[in-house]
Amino acid sequence: IRMTSDISMWIMLFMTVGVIVTMPWNIDYSRSAVYGMIMREMAIIFGTGAVLGLIFGLTGAYVLHETVVVAKGLICRVIIPEQILRIISTYVLIMGILQIPVAWSINAVKTIDAIEE
Repeated sequence: IRMTSDISMWIMLFMTVGVIVTMPWNIDYSRSAVYGMIMREMAIIFGTGAVLGLIFGLTGAYVLHETVVVAKGLICRVIIPEQILRIISTYVLIMGILQIPVAWSINAVKTIDAIEE
């Protein structure tokens, strides 16, 4: 489960940074509107990555459980409830790290607020 989850988190991270960095550099919106658009895009990508990671992780864990663990007569837990808080805190940490390129992009974009000043 961990490898699939890590891969999906890295894919999500690179996709989000790619969307933020490739934004247009001269737009006629206020700084708060630009921030709202960035956060909306990031939430869509972040949510998609979390859902896909959950689907792929649980599918991979179930396949390994049925093909390897049960075949050898072992017993294991596929879902570990104690780790849910750790997983959620990791996602929150990544969302916080993604605020760095957002702040950088907001300052680099020439918004209508900057044009009026």
